[in-house]
Amino acid sequence: VCVCVLVPSATTPKSINVGHGGQTDASECSGFGVVECCQGRVRLRSCASADAGKTLAFVLPVNERLLATLRETGARGGAGATGAQSRGRGRAPKVLVVVPTRELCLQVSRVWTSIAAGRLDLVSVYGGSPMTPQQAKLRAGVDIVVGTPGRLVDLSARADLRLGLLRH
Repeated sequence: VCVCVLVPSATTPKSINVGHGGQTDASECSGFGVVECCQGRVRLRSCASADAGKTLAFVLPVNERLLATLRETGARGGAGATGAQSRGRGRAPKVLVVVPTRELCLQVSRVWTSIAAGRLDLVSVYGGSPMTPQQAKLRAGVDIVVGTPGRLVDLSARADLRLGLLRH
């Protein structure tokens, strides 16, 4: 059973096709979350069983907003893109997702990677794993960082994680 604090609208989708692990039907949570978040509302409260679409409901609207912003500004290497805004090495992330555990970090990253489909670059950063590969990905340039608080603080203190261009 899924309980959402959002009021459904007449435009709540009956299904969505995002290619996420075969999930094509919007659960109550993802249906409410996607519609409300895409209309500019950022509050999503849900309580649902596993595999009900909570992660997808969070990721999809932010993903779409980021892609729209990048299309508008040409920041993916199109006309008008320069320096750190381009697809080039060392671009700073536009989205930062802070999660409490390594397991949730990996889950959010897995879902996001499946819907980004090569259009956005993502790195997962968490403790208990070597920092060097994470630093290398950040130096190469990413759009999205998903990480645990301790590792995010470590990478920021070492100047590997720059937060000045965050949009979400």
